[in-house]
Amino acid sequence: MCEIQFILGKELGEDSVEDFLCMLEAGSYGNRDATGIFGENEVFLKWSKAFYDMKEAKIRDVWGQLVNSKTRWLVGHNRLATQGSEAMKKNNHPFRNSVCTVVHNGVLSNDDELKRDFALDYKEETDSAIIPHLIDHYFDDKTDEVEAIKLAMEQITGSYSVFIHMNASDNLYYLKNNSTNFAFMRGETPNGVFIYGSTRESNLESLGTTISNGVFKLDSMVNRSMFEPSSGEVYKVDIDSLTIAKVSDFKVKSSTGLTYYGGTSYVSGRWDSDYGGHYEKGGYNTATTTAPSKKAKKREDKRQVQAFFRDEDTDIMETWNLFLDEFDYVSGMYLKEDNIDNRLADANVQFNEAGQNIVLTQIPEELGTQLETYADARVWSEYDVDNEKYCNCTLTYAGVIKFIEDNGVRELCKQ
Repeated sequence: MCEIQFILGKELGEDSVEDFLCMLEAGSYGNRDATGIFGENEVFLKWSKAFYDMKEAKIRDVWGQLVNSKTRWLVGHNRLATQGSEAMKKNNHPFRNSVCTVVHNGVLSNDDELKRDFALDYKEETDSAIIPHLIDHYFDDKTDEVEAIKLAMEQITGSYSVFIHMNASDNLYYLKNNSTNFAFMRGETPNGVFIYGSTRESNLESLGTTISNGVFKLDSMVNRSMFEPSSGEVYKVDIDSLTIAKVSDFKVKSSTGLTYYGGTSYVSGRWDSDYGGHYEKGGYNTATTTAPSKKAKKREDKRQVQAFFRDEDTDIMETWNLFLDEFDYVSGMYLKEDNIDNRLADANVQFNEAGQNIVLTQIPEELGTQLETYADARVWSEYDVDNEKYCNCTLTYAGVIKFIEDNGVRELCKQ
């Protein structure tokens, strides 16, 4: 999925802005399509490319702009595009209107329906763009901003982790449901106290640490404390006091998504997925000379997938079912009563034609580990449901085809 990065302090100086940009770079290796930043004092930036793919001079210029802006907080977004071309900046995060500014990580499954039902008029083609317009719909003289946020989010189905800045009050809020990850960290540094946030907790753990003598990790932070927000709760990020407090609950709307396998439904879905990479503080743009061109890689993968479908006279649904049959055998799950049919009985599946990936949500954690081991799946967002451990994961069309070919069953596609 996409990633969100965050920092808040009494004053953001050269080092703290660099920390933020390091997190933004780390998130860009797997979320390569676009980058966005917003903050106080009219900070609002978008690029239709990965942060790591920007030139060194440009990154230094951005760093200088942010330091000089005197903003006390920054929210960054790393996008892996699905719905809405990243080449058009209007489709990239952050999204804003006269009421609020928003970044969102996840996928919304009923945005087209809501846009029609609420008669909302906006030009963006991305599912996330509906959030500020829904808030605007509810926000009036009779409804305060927290209630407007609550009412808007109770209309939405899908997966979400969201920062919302209300323009008039200058208040900043965060909320999520249980299909996404996010963590905050309060850190005491030699330069003061800061609150950091990231989709990936490893980004936070790396802040303030250095490697010395080869094996010893030295932590420059005096103290650090982690906090993971709960699903269905609205938190206010108090900019003046550097605190985060719950201010409301909202009812998370169950997804109407896809039931898989046991059923027959199939919808071409959307999902922002996949993340990886690493960074070292002080070393911007570390992958510019070694990382493959994202567009070239995407084009080549798409060509290979299309060639496979054409040559074998098949499609993704037939290929997916073949993959599951072969995965059941290779993993040894067919020997157990709890085989892959049973493991996927309650799962949701979305096939993203644009991004050529398959997203499984609410699958048993053990199955996620199996898919990660045998099929190069990306596992993300681990969580508990009724004391059982679940996770979400993403596979690519190309990876599914490679698994089939490597296990010698390609000819079965013709049957």
